[in-house]
Amino acid sequence: KTRTAGLSTFILAHIVLDGALSLRAAHAVTEGVEQALLHAYPGAEVIIHQDPAPPQGEEPTAAAPPTPAP
Repeated sequence: KTRTAGLSTFILAHIVLDGALSLRAAHAVTEGVEQALLHAYPGAEVIIHQDPAPPQGEEPTAAAPPTPAP
């Protein structure tokens, strides 16, 4: 989700990662996503929320929609 306020761009992303990833590996994936977004939107403020993927065979639960910043 992206939005602008004046000249600023804000990006809020939710990514689903393998729950078996180590914290270090999950951080590396998230850092790569953040860098790709910053390359596409220089100067943007990026917030990424990480969710573990459900175990194989289970249905994902619907995440609550993000609350817009004031």
